[in-house]
Amino acid sequence: MDYRRQILSDLLDKYEKSTQTEFKRRIMLDCTKLSYLDITDPEQKRRFLEAVTELSEKELVDYDWERKGYVVKRVWLNTDRADEAFAFIGRKSAHSATNELIALFKEYSERIHTLWITEYLSKQISVMSERSKPVDKWQNDTALVKDILKALDEVDKLIGSISMRAFSIRLYDDSKYFENNIKKYIADIAAKNEPELKDMDELSEREILAQIGIIMMPETFEFCGDMTIGFSEGKVDFSPIRSGSCITSDCVKDIRYITLDRHISRLLFIENKTNYSEYCLNSKRFDELVIYHGGFYSPAHGVFFKLIADAARSNNIPVYFWADIDYGGFRMFVRLKKNIIPTLRPLNMNSYAYSSHSEKLLVRNDKYIQRMLELLTDTDYEIFYDVIYKIAQNKGTVEQECFLLDENLVLV
Repeated sequence: MDYRRQILSDLLDKYEKSTQTEFKRRIMLDCTKLSYLDITDPEQKRRFLEAVTELSEKELVDYDWERKGYVVKRVWLNTDRADEAFAFIGRKSAHSATNELIALFKEYSERIHTLWITEYLSKQISVMSERSKPVDKWQNDTALVKDILKALDEVDKLIGSISMRAFSIRLYDDSKYFENNIKKYIADIAAKNEPELKDMDELSEREILAQIGIIMMPETFEFCGDMTIGFSEGKVDFSPIRSGSCITSDCVKDIRYITLDRHISRLLFIENKTNYSEYCLNSKRFDELVIYHGGFYSPAHGVFFKLIADAARSNNIPVYFWADIDYGGFRMFVRLKKNIIPTLRPLNMNSYAYSSHSEKLLVRNDKYIQRMLELLTDTDYEIFYDVIYKIAQNKGTVEQECFLLDENLVLV
């Protein structure tokens, strides 16, 4: 063991944990209690004394004796020479490391234009400046921090979507490096800061990353009904496929138009996959186009949804949305309505539908109910005010699957 390095490392750890007031007191070690020093071993005592003596001669530490010339009792740091002590063991002080990180964050912040990313970086800079030390994930090694910032920088530059493997190769020359080392950090940052994501619950990493343009694999868009899609290489009529059709997200860029057959009188977005499949097989009306919405729709899904909504709007066709009668369902309705379909209407999400299935409530805790009640302050949710009061009163929500137990699936 290099006792010089161990002694300084222990003292500097104490030094960095101390407050400014405590710096006025000695930062010391009780050498009679060190786990790595056996005072009954003459060789260890000799080597330890040599290390202490050398550090003392360099004026990095001072010490006193248990038995003069034989056993060292205490060693304390010369705090005026702390920078030299850090340099001696090749370690950066927290203050120095923080300044380097702040400079690095500022460098990226100045060239990134995506608002939620720059606001996040600015917040990190402020926190580190205030505390004079790295915080949270930035306590890791500098190379990892740089790779995280590189990923945020690349997200800022993305136009459209890119596969995770391609994203990783582009940045790190390794198709799996992002997934294995960086993905969890970017997903966590995006989930807490990207405006569309930060108030959503229970999103998977896949959904989070898709929102910022990184997809694990091509997405599948599912729909059922009489619709024709015009692609750059020709048109496809999906009406003969009665149980449901799909295309992948790779196709979206080639879509030139979407037309709905003249007899289509209603569009219905269904959030839950089980309900979508069951409805298409057993309950779909001849004059409906049904679209699988899924959970938190990605930008690519948003483009596809808009193309369909534009086709409906040109023919004055009403559009409905059906999801769980809960916080997430309300949030998804409002997001789709605000961003894509201003005339969107909820289906099976009112107080009547709730009361009809009140014996199958999913019990919610007080924290959840409080967050639900906060929606009452937002007029975007006014259409759900009545059912929100019922949810708060009963402390429970209704999942879409409950409707599958009905003998006749009636949409109201």
